[in-house]
Amino acid sequence: MPPAFTVVLARSADGWYTAVCPSLPGAVAEGPTREAALADAAAAASAWLETAAAHGRAPLAETPDLVAAAVADALRDLAAEGAPLVVETAVIAAPSATAA
Repeated sequence: MPPAFTVVLARSADGWYTAVCPSLPGAVAEGPTREAALADAAAAASAWLETAAAHGRAPLAETPDLVAAAVADALRDLAAEGAPLVVETAVIAAPSATAA
């Protein structure tokens, strides 16, 4: 079973979705739809895990504080651009990745 990660999704003022995976720093994806952003986030998570494994790194521990910080960051970004303050979380699986 592939590893699963929480993703924070936000829809910007221009209608695009951004998906951030807090436990995989730098794993960010965008898409014109929620589904596209989540699919790209799964691909980004898989690539992150493969690269991290090659360098002996592991994901951050997924904690409520880590996810809450990502939600707060997303809300700040939305407020700065004047977009509705709507954020959601979802769980993605990283296909064909092995956890570091």
